[in-house]
Amino acid sequence: MEEETSTELAVRINKDLLPSWNDLILSYSWTGQAAAFWKAKEPPYGEERDQAAQALYDMAMQCRDMGMSDDEIYVVIQKIAEKWEIVLDDSEEEDDIVDLIRLVRKQNLPVVIEEEDDELRIYSWGDILAGDFDVAEIVEGLIVEAGVTSFAGPPGVGKTQFVKQLCIALCLNRKKFLNYKVLVQRPLRILFLSLEMSGGEIKYFLKTMRKGLTLEEEEMLDKHFYFFPHTEPLCLNVPEDKLKYHRLLDKFKPDGIIIDSWSMAMAGEMGGDVPTRDAMAFVNQLRKRHNCFVGIINHTKKAQGDNIPKTMDGIFGSRFYSSNLSNGVVLWPVSEKDPDEMELIDVKSRFSRKRETVRITRTAHLSFELSDGGTPTENIFAKAQRRKELVTGQKKGLAALLQQNTGFKPPKESKPEIFDTPIQDDDGDNPVPGLRL
Repeated sequence: MEEETSTELAVRINKDLLPSWNDLILSYSWTGQAAAFWKAKEPPYGEERDQAAQALYDMAMQCRDMGMSDDEIYVVIQKIAEKWEIVLDDSEEEDDIVDLIRLVRKQNLPVVIEEEDDELRIYSWGDILAGDFDVAEIVEGLIVEAGVTSFAGPPGVGKTQFVKQLCIALCLNRKKFLNYKVLVQRPLRILFLSLEMSGGEIKYFLKTMRKGLTLEEEEMLDKHFYFFPHTEPLCLNVPEDKLKYHRLLDKFKPDGIIIDSWSMAMAGEMGGDVPTRDAMAFVNQLRKRHNCFVGIINHTKKAQGDNIPKTMDGIFGSRFYSSNLSNGVVLWPVSEKDPDEMELIDVKSRFSRKRETVRITRTAHLSFELSDGGTPTENIFAKAQRRKELVTGQKKGLAALLQQNTGFKPPKESKPEIFDTPIQDDDGDNPVPGLRL
């Protein structure tokens, strides 16, 4: 048993119980630089001693960021060094790999605040009521500040287009989006993580969307609406990818991010409890650390007979997905004949009353509008009022035209008059109103 210690950092390696290389291959997701280094038959930076040492250091950093233990990093570096034919001293007195592990462990060590551990701080009843713990909505009934919103629906219904139009409304500081009130008083900065579409595919749709915008609006969007066309998985439950999320948000500092889509942001079974729990735990970490809302575009499950998945249970993801959401909506096509007509269904609303389902229509500019002008009840009265206005307008128009051409003024409608003195019926018993025409 070898134990290396330091006043700054202790590195402990048990060479008698090192894990097997095959176990490490199966236990971690090997992507990006880590995968490229393992595939390389020689040191990527060159075969000089200092170049090889830098490559081993970078590989050790990758292993550390993937969450490996000291023993696991030791096995990986030992394997890579053998493959690249790099001679290392692994004696008990001086072990190059142990020194390398100690070096990478010293990088970016967390700052320990001894005065007070905020993570373990507890609050009294009064502390909570008097503290700054208020919930602020960005879009009433849809997006909460530093919250999580799910946008779900079947493939091809227009989820991504819908969410982009919502982002446009927020970036332009519009006061409403469909029947939702926008409560913030400034334009927001939004980062759209496109894990499915390339830059060319995004441009194809934006060229259509821009036709409904003014030049001033496009200039504002250029300052507030950003895209990351990744076109490959960026998993919320993979250590290496988690660092990329933090780097993106540290660099851009958005008010909100959109992840398109859940299936490309997950490693493992989409409905599995363990991967979903880990992914949503990281989503919570992101929104709290970076103080931004997170929107997730997701798919609904296939309909099974009469069981149409238009509820929270019909969305991919386990109970850990739904329980961590602030809000959730589902877009559902009304019929196959009209793909631009759909229902907007509120399936989760943690801080406000659930909204009634409304119908929305996709326009030629890939924007969305209410099909009937409001909620079902509002629509009945709105339609009746529009019919009344139309008929009244037509009557007034005909009367004006008649007077203009002939000078004839239509007489006012006569109404029956009711006089005060009651009269008797034929039997002289029951008084009834007397009418004079």
